[in-house]
Amino acid sequence: MLFLTSHLSNIPLLGALVLTGMIVILVKKNDKPLKKYMWQKVFFILLIFVITLATLAIYNKRHFSRLSLSPSGSVFFFARLIDTGLIGPYLSENCDRKDYLICRYRDSIPRSSQEFLWHTEGIFYQMGGWYKYGDEAAGINKGILTTPKYYKTLLWHFTKATLKQLVTCSVGGDFYNFTDGSWKPVYDKCLENFPRNEMRRDFLNTRQTKETLSFGLLNYVFTVALILSVFVLLYFLLRRQLKETATEFIIIVLSAVVSNAFICANLSNVLSRYRRA
Repeated sequence: MLFLTSHLSNIPLLGALVLTGMIVILVKKNDKPLKKYMWQKVFFILLIFVITLATLAIYNKRHFSRLSLSPSGSVFFFARLIDTGLIGPYLSENCDRKDYLICRYRDSIPRSSQEFLWHTEGIFYQMGGWYKYGDEAAGINKGILTTPKYYKTLLWHFTKATLKQLVTCSVGGDFYNFTDGSWKPVYDKCLENFPRNEMRRDFLNTRQTKETLSFGLLNYVFTVALILSVFVLLYFLLRRQLKETATEFIIIVLSAVVSNAFICANLSNVLSRYRRA
């Protein structure tokens, strides 16, 4: 349960892995004792999965008055849709017939999801922020996801983000200079909540902020090892020189890697730290 609650993306990731495991069991050759044992393990994982979902929903209902897995999940996905460029066209078509609060700020919607979420003087906070804008964001998300003409754009952006996440795996890739560029709103939000001078003085003097951190050699070794591992796995898979259990294990691992990339890149953003499977 701790694994599932440590990051919300772990929930759909586990769901994808359980589904992959079920498919592997269904296509497995006749071995009733082994298949029975595997089904028992799958159902045990499913039980933990369901208990975790219920616990999260009850917790959020008690503390945030919202029976959901994530009280702010709709806002994060709304911000992700900003990156796809679909929010603008959707509002242009619906603001005349739907009383969306964001229609008042339609011309001020930022191009970046990070700027939308973290710019403390931006339209998101003018509309009420995390505790007040979730319902409208959820409604707009649903409207876009249920409109077939947007599917092509969504498929293109989600596929591109997934592929990008698959190759975004550098060590230290998320050590940005938060005092400049599109991530500056995050730094400003930190200053708002931690306004002590130590925050400014100490953080501004870090190697991260000065952009003097170097992970070149480590990333080179990591990349070479990753490429060699992929080629070795594919070689043995294609030549069918692995035992059945080893093949099934590799299939589940590859499923985890792809599922993780799809879930994290499209529910959140493309970041190096999400390359964890």
